[in-house]
Amino acid sequence: MGECAGFLLIMYSFVASLHPIRTKEQLDAVLAKAKQDEHSCLSPTHYIEKGGEVVGHVSIGVGVMPFVMSHFSKLDMVAEDTATILNIIENVLVLTGAKGFYTMVPQSSPNYVTINHPKTGFKNLGEGNLFVKEFK
Repeated sequence: MGECAGFLLIMYSFVASLHPIRTKEQLDAVLAKAKQDEHSCLSPTHYIEKGGEVVGHVSIGVGVMPFVMSHFSKLDMVAEDTATILNIIENVLVLTGAKGFYTMVPQSSPNYVTINHPKTGFKNLGEGNLFVKEFK
């Protein structure tokens, strides 16, 4: 392996990436990480990986304005990771024809300041409670 390739491999281990959940082991890792952070985990579709470890998840809905739920580990991710994953989600949704997406970030979240910044393009719709009814 050349020096550059080695550097890129080391560098990649510090970058958050998004992957579809395809196995029970991946789902179990997502559920364990969410439980560790005392975070809900509703219908996860993708896991976030950083340094070879699962550090969160995303639930991407379908439709013109899907609702995206996510969990970014408080211990393993930084603001740059959040921005990277949000950018990936945005690109995936644009390719599917979505016109935007809804997400929910409580004020107690470390990501609230990041996502509430005017440069992100998100519009704060105000406070409220989110309810879910899952079909079994």
